[in-house]
Amino acid sequence: MLIPTSVLGEVAAICIKGKKHTPDELHKIVDLLSRYGSQFLHPSQLVAEICYNLYSDAWRDDRMQPSDLVHLGYSLAYNVDYFITSDRNLHDFRIPEDYKLKVLTPSEAIKRFQ
Repeated sequence: MLIPTSVLGEVAAICIKGKKHTPDELHKIVDLLSRYGSQFLHPSQLVAEICYNLYSDAWRDDRMQPSDLVHLGYSLAYNVDYFITSDRNLHDFRIPEDYKLKVLTPSEAIKRFQ
């Protein structure tokens, strides 16, 4: 499993604020991800360029939050096959044809990988 550091940062912020989850839950998540051999995707020049391009007029989608586009940018830069999210806006985003990325809901991913 590949996880952008931006996703880990967003999860950490949610847990530290303590509104939906606690810092203890963050530790549990990181432990779980480590046990399954998850790899974290780090920022790079290519990630920055793709994120910048996703904000361009050619690909602009006003439904998307900036953090959504950053998560998507990591996936495109690292040429991953699947992006799993429950966020409907990300699911409906038109991926540039040059990329093989498929955006799946969790239930679609479960069906595909069973």
